[in-house]
Amino acid sequence: MTVITNCDTLDGWGALNGTLMLDTADMVEGTGSVQVQSGEFETIRAQYRTSITSLMDFTQEPIFKCYIKVPDASKNFSIQFTTAGAEGKAIWFVNQQLINGEWSEVVIDTRTTPDSVEGTMDWSRIIGIDFVYEDRRAMSIWNIDALIKESAPGEGGLEVHAFMDDTEVEASLEIVGVGTYTTPIIVYLPVGTYTLRCTYNDQTQEREVTLEEGVTIKEDFYFTTPTAPTHILTVDSEPIKGVLFTIEKVS
Repeated sequence: MTVITNCDTLDGWGALNGTLMLDTADMVEGTGSVQVQSGEFETIRAQYRTSITSLMDFTQEPIFKCYIKVPDASKNFSIQFTTAGAEGKAIWFVNQQLINGEWSEVVIDTRTTPDSVEGTMDWSRIIGIDFVYEDRRAMSIWNIDALIKESAPGEGGLEVHAFMDDTEVEASLEIVGVGTYTTPIIVYLPVGTYTLRCTYNDQTQEREVTLEEGVTIKEDFYFTTPTAPTHILTVDSEPIKGVLFTIEKVS
């Protein structure tokens, strides 16, 4: 599970046709929630944005969760995901998951078909999540808390790193029966036991790991620089004098 934002601050947040405030009196978890206010009879859009260097990747954690509290759940409420460069936008309407005046957990499986799609989605490069509430009343106040992405039910996470003499390196990692990757890597797989085979240069290490639902385990492989072989040269001569020799190749 990855917490995108716990909504304890307004960092990364913006609003269109509305004003944002930090509500420290009404939240699901943490020390606050994002409160959105509008008095313009307009559709309100709260926007969460990351930077281009910290894009959200939903390919391995496809389940999006958050908490929303609205005064009127009959009004259209959509959550919209936007890829970097605005190449694609996926929209889900979540009214059926909301309850009037109460905190509601909203869950979206981004692998399912959205209610609307614009352009081409790249779920490894999500830069923004918009919350659009079509209340259109003179004064509308609603809250958002705890944006989370996590692996699908029945899956566990595996994070693998490789080191050569304590320096992290890119090594070949085979998850037997699944595929071959390059470390460092985080993957999410169905729970069960897997054989890992990690190779760097001419060294290979193998071990088994067991994945549990909702848990990400970390495995580190350590490789060492091979020690140069030691060779003994014996000179059988009487008397011993200076002997010139050259080692062209060690085998």
